[in-house]
Amino acid sequence: MAVEKKVDYDITAIADTSSFATFEFSPTGVPLATAPAINDSGEIAFWGATHSQEAGIFVGNGDSLTSIASTAGDFSFLGVGPSLNNQGRVTFLAGLDNGDTGYFTGDGTTITRIADSSGSFNFQRIPTLDNLFGEPAINNRGKVAFRADLDQGGKGIFTSTRGNTRTIADFNSGLTTFGIAPDLNERGTVVFSAGTTPVPGTIEVEGQQVPIAELFQNAGIFTERNERLTTIADSGDGLILFGSSPATNNEGTAAFIGVSATGTVGVFTGNGGDLNSIADSAGSLQSFRGVDINNAGQVAYLADFDAGGSAIFVGQQEVIATGDQLLGSTVVDLNFLNKGLNNQDSVAFWAKLADGRSGVFRADEDNHFQLPFSQQPFSLNIKHFETTIASDGDQADIYYPQLPRFLRNTVELPIALMLQGALVDKSDYSNFASQVASYGFVVVVPNNERTLIGPGGQPFTGLFPEQEQVNQVLEQMRVEDQNPSSPIFKIVDTDQLGLLGHSFGGGAGLGATQEEFCLPGICSGNYTRPPELKAGVFYGTNFRNQQTGEFLPIDNDDIPIGLIVGSLDSVALPAASQATYDQILNPPKALITVAGANHYGITNEDNPLREPNRPTLDQATATETIARWSGLFLRASMLGNQQVLDALFRVGDALDPNVSIISQTQATLKVA
Repeated sequence: MAVEKKVDYDITAIADTSSFATFEFSPTGVPLATAPAINDSGEIAFWGATHSQEAGIFVGNGDSLTSIASTAGDFSFLGVGPSLNNQGRVTFLAGLDNGDTGYFTGDGTTITRIADSSGSFNFQRIPTLDNLFGEPAINNRGKVAFRADLDQGGKGIFTSTRGNTRTIADFNSGLTTFGIAPDLNERGTVVFSAGTTPVPGTIEVEGQQVPIAELFQNAGIFTERNERLTTIADSGDGLILFGSSPATNNEGTAAFIGVSATGTVGVFTGNGGDLNSIADSAGSLQSFRGVDINNAGQVAYLADFDAGGSAIFVGQQEVIATGDQLLGSTVVDLNFLNKGLNNQDSVAFWAKLADGRSGVFRADEDNHFQLPFSQQPFSLNIKHFETTIASDGDQADIYYPQLPRFLRNTVELPIALMLQGALVDKSDYSNFASQVASYGFVVVVPNNERTLIGPGGQPFTGLFPEQEQVNQVLEQMRVEDQNPSSPIFKIVDTDQLGLLGHSFGGGAGLGATQEEFCLPGICSGNYTRPPELKAGVFYGTNFRNQQTGEFLPIDNDDIPIGLIVGSLDSVALPAASQATYDQILNPPKALITVAGANHYGITNEDNPLREPNRPTLDQATATETIARWSGLFLRASMLGNQQVLDALFRVGDALDPNVSIISQTQATLKVA
């Protein structure tokens, strides 16, 4: 492997032994360093022991630390490998003072049990290599994947969502041993390693003999979705051992460590077809101790050199190595596992220094460009073109900022799908869509023609949006992004989609933010919410049962929702928007009122035929205001930064005399 070191990394200390006693736990005689986990905001979860000898799980970003769990409370011990999602929720293994052991989640406010030994699981009730190494995984929807022993004997891989536990694989799958650290993606696909018999023998790790069965399995790497197992790698690929801590991304590609029959060790990726070799021990590298993969397909791993020492790589780029200088000393040891790489290519790791200090750190590429949050438009040079949504033949207008030449290969723009009002042509949103695009979005405005059945049973054909457009447009954007002939070739971030909507389209958008929800008129019947859907903001809309008038609860999970309403809207009354806002179950959420705007303040022209009220705010100002707050809400929400949202709505009224805002950016404090 050709090692490159062309990219410089900024190293941030998250926590070190100036404020902690240690980040290693060795109750069995084998010192286990924490395996820190990172989310897309750069927050890092880790295990550490304070100078008062209390162990804890913490989350830090380089500026502040939050305590998630501690042995000063109800816990007797805590696993060293937590996992962290983009909402700041951490999952971890722990033993309770009452003798139970299990998996938990926490956010610094509440602790929730996921699975413990009081039920059908049989966890070890004392700290052992088996349970301390056990690393659960959590995705952004709060689903947790974990390995556990069963009371009836044997082990298995399981998931838990909102108290519902599901078996992914156990002895009924023809597998008897399972790797310590499964992983899962936003679609809920779980990846794990498994074996048919325990691998015998021990292997030296950090000068200690560790059972090989804890580190490798002998059957293969597998994924599971919708109760079907798929083999990613097995002996048919020329491998005899498979690392116990594989990783997966949203495309379903798995990354893992494998050992061939000749003894060559390597890092591989695969999705059920041929494997790709990322690195191997045929050259200057001897072995590998951790691997992760992000949604862009970048693979990070910790490798040991033939000549001694180790380094963490992202692809072929060396990030940090023993012998490097850090905090005024020299790095002598490193740890990295399968939760340590985020979608910005930042890396979380533990390091020990020659002077005896150690710590948890984050490495960020110092040339990585991300459009910053700004209350000003990113670009005023907006282009547009028309395309066809291949899956249903809809015509769509696409608006996007013309990127400066120096940014064209480094910046990707998230998608904003505009769901039109009933019977409103896509061209009527050109001003609004252009202005939203100026905040750094590729805005897609389709004409979705279909036939609805009226209350009397008569068919009615016209422009009516529906939930399934979310998946159809997302797929089309993947095609456009890969098409060299497309004006938006290679500038679309197809992992991030936000929703815009007007009137009927806002109702369809609110339905689309919910999992497996079907409201007649807006539902396509087979809609599945994609993990790429990150936020939604809708103008002049409400969400209720059209027969009874009842305002329906909106179970939006972790998807921020903004509602914008004109104070003079007589079609979707402001009181109805307020009632809809009250029914949004999960913050962040906001209700923004634009003074003097009516129902058609979002379109190029007013519509006196369908809106009796005349606006007192001129049309251009109304459209710009609605577009600006739509763009700001999506941008702040899709950055996943709580502080940005807080600041935006705290000062919003003062910044804009035409709006008033109510918002909730954090959940109400509660005890599970």
